[in-house]
Amino acid sequence: MDKSIGLYFHVPFCKSKCYYCDFNSYSGMDYLAGSYFDALYSELDRRLDTIEDRPVRSIFIGGGTPSLVEPKYITRLLELCSKHLQLDGEAEISMESNPGTLNFENLKAYKQAGVNRLSIGLQAWQDRLLKELGRIHDRDQFVKNIEAACKAGFSNINADLIFGLPGQSFEDWKETLEAVTSLKHGDGSPVLKHLSCYDLKIEEGTVLGDRLKAGTLTAAEDELDRRMYQYTIEMLSDKGFHQYEISNFARPGYECRHNLVYWKAQEYAGFGAGSHSYLDGYRFSNV
Repeated sequence: MDKSIGLYFHVPFCKSKCYYCDFNSYSGMDYLAGSYFDALYSELDRRLDTIEDRPVRSIFIGGGTPSLVEPKYITRLLELCSKHLQLDGEAEISMESNPGTLNFENLKAYKQAGVNRLSIGLQAWQDRLLKELGRIHDRDQFVKNIEAACKAGFSNINADLIFGLPGQSFEDWKETLEAVTSLKHGDGSPVLKHLSCYDLKIEEGTVLGDRLKAGTLTAAEDELDRRMYQYTIEMLSDKGFHQYEISNFARPGYECRHNLVYWKAQEYAGFGAGSHSYLDGYRFSNV
């Protein structure tokens, strides 16, 4: 019986709250990072006896925006995992990040700490759409951060994208996919090995949700949404990506192992505010 598990660590801090986001994240509170990570380390220590005998195949540091906090916190977290847990020799260690919070020195520090898979949130190629989403960056910052990540040694990079956005045309989405799949290294090889393409769901309590309720925003039409999704599948297949999950597309060998833990209903342990776990047949969550 396979006893291996995945680990998830939640970092709830953001520079600002995106207008579509209903995740457990908070803006302007990253001054609490030191106290929060001390609590995260303590939670890991307190629960070691439940997972220390189980091989760890993947670690995912999500949020929020993990790249907003100082790298020393990520370094310490991964040191504790390496010291006390059975990390698979080829364990995938992913970290989410956002343009506007990244720089070359920090990227080097994440890589040296053991992060070997970087996910960068682009969402859209058009600056006007990024502004409408409340994003803190433009596409040029994304491109510069991609270049810095490659320079820092990252070879397994994902970009998060969203379709079905208010005001997003079919041509906008085609341009976004064409742009990200055209990013190349100097030798002509593709930069991005993985793409996560999410269909926007406007949630209550978000800025977009409030605007929709007030009648000041119009959601994407279902038929346009369907066309975008179908085009995504076909276009990315032509570009060498295969769809291995509803929203995720990878070049061969670059499927996200942590995504597959969830997709295959395998077990995982979650740590931090609002995290969920599935261990020994039981599902439970933090508040």
